[in-house]
Amino acid sequence: MVRDRETPEKRSETTQYLENLIRYANAPIIVWDASLKITQFNNAFERLTGRAASEVLGRSPEILFPETRREELMELIRETTAGERWETVEIPILTADGRIRTVLWNSAAVYEDDQKTVSSVIAQGHDITERKQAQEELQRAHDELEMRVQERTLELREANEALQAEIAERIRAEEAVKAERKRLYDVLEMLPVYVRLLSPDYRVPFANRLFRERFGESDGRRCFEYIFSRSEPCENCESYNVLKTGAPHHWERVGPDGRDYDVFDFPFIEADGSFHILEVGIDITKPKRAEEALQRLNETLEERVAERTEELAKANAILNTICESTPAPIYVTDRQSRLVMCNPAVLRILGRTHPDVLGKSNAELLGPEVGEPIVAHEQRVMETGNTEAFEEEVGDRIFYSTKTPLRDI
Repeated sequence: MVRDRETPEKRSETTQYLENLIRYANAPIIVWDASLKITQFNNAFERLTGRAASEVLGRSPEILFPETRREELMELIRETTAGERWETVEIPILTADGRIRTVLWNSAAVYEDDQKTVSSVIAQGHDITERKQAQEELQRAHDELEMRVQERTLELREANEALQAEIAERIRAEEAVKAERKRLYDVLEMLPVYVRLLSPDYRVPFANRLFRERFGESDGRRCFEYIFSRSEPCENCESYNVLKTGAPHHWERVGPDGRDYDVFDFPFIEADGSFHILEVGIDITKPKRAEEALQRLNETLEERVAERTEELAKANAILNTICESTPAPIYVTDRQSRLVMCNPAVLRILGRTHPDVLGKSNAELLGPEVGEPIVAHEQRVMETGNTEAFEEEVGDRIFYSTKTPLRDI
């Protein structure tokens, strides 16, 4: 902002005019000088912050900022005194009662007579707190909707969007003139779901393209006549429950084309006040067939698991019988060569019981001189991963021992 050269009287008049303009402007306006002291604080700013001008004049603008961002925002203030201009800069303002208001700012520098030195900065703000809150709420609502939409299959997601569009169009149609319904019909023609209007006497005054392609034209006939070739209403039809309850109704049905439909029925008031039923049918044949196939697969898998479990139980019983009955010593060790399982033959050789041997190595059970060579053989097999045979001496007996690694499954 550049000051024009003018007479003192003219300048005083201009100054008074500008001060009144600033003081009574509807937008918050603040002025600070080159030493970062507030020199103007208008009425709108007082209303915004709940602070009187007398509280802030002569003080640093930092009192208007949240403590966690004061240093960052004061750096922006300093830049303006160097001639930097703000154009729609978003800055939080701390009110007297501790609330935070979000304000969009524009600023301009006021220069000394040399047109180079900044004497003060004037900034005008626009409170956008409610708008930002609304945007955040809208974003949260949008995020929630996106999350729900992602949880559904592609077919159901498209159907849900179509249903919301239809509901929105129906509400507008209730308030609009008859001509506006034509636009609604055009939209319904393009939907990937079937849509029809049912009258209380079972006639179909409107059906969209998908419905006509699958079930044909009504030509003034009642729905049960031209769709099902019946002479009276269908006993299992739930569409007309809406007439009884006056509330929306949701149900599933199998159409005459053999497809499964997820059906939504709604009360619908025509422009002339007559009562109709708006029905939306979503083809769920593919996901339903897939669900049935998955159920059959699960049942088959459970049968196979049961059979395999029984086979394993029998095999384990046979293996356990062999292990318990054989005169040959059989034992299993962990990676530290500690026994985790052994058969009765091992216990007979050692002359001990299960509690005495489990968790101990052969070196501990047989002594270092006899047991450590056996432990060395065990460690070798675990390191190489190969099955090997060894001659091992225990007391006055020599055993031809085959050791094989066991791997986790």
